[in-house]
Amino acid sequence: MRTVVYLAVVAALLTLSACDGGSATGTWSGTVTTPGNTRGSPMVLILIEEDGVLSGNAFVVFMNLDVAGTRAGDDASMTLSGGLMASPTPLEGTFEKDRFTGTWLGPDATEPATVILERE
Repeated sequence: MRTVVYLAVVAALLTLSACDGGSATGTWSGTVTTPGNTRGSPMVLILIEEDGVLSGNAFVVFMNLDVAGTRAGDDASMTLSGGLMASPTPLEGTFEKDRFTGTWLGPDATEPATVILERE
């Protein structure tokens, strides 16, 4: 009986790790780089994830923004709002362990900026 319980627990853990790359909760920092620029601007993303729902704050250059979105597996879809922005803007990307890579169509942008963040 003990072996069956042990195997069931191992199978459950393997299933969870295969379905979910872990929680995105934490502080992520890095850069956001607009097309044509070689240097990025600093960006910090503070996230809380609960059942695939993302919320938190983002700090970009001089703006403090609200974050809302969802995560399915490694893929995330968020919106950033507040600050000097007239309307919410999309931030789409992928979580890979302690790295987030994506694109952000910031305020008045015609092309998306590249976002690269690492978990602190």
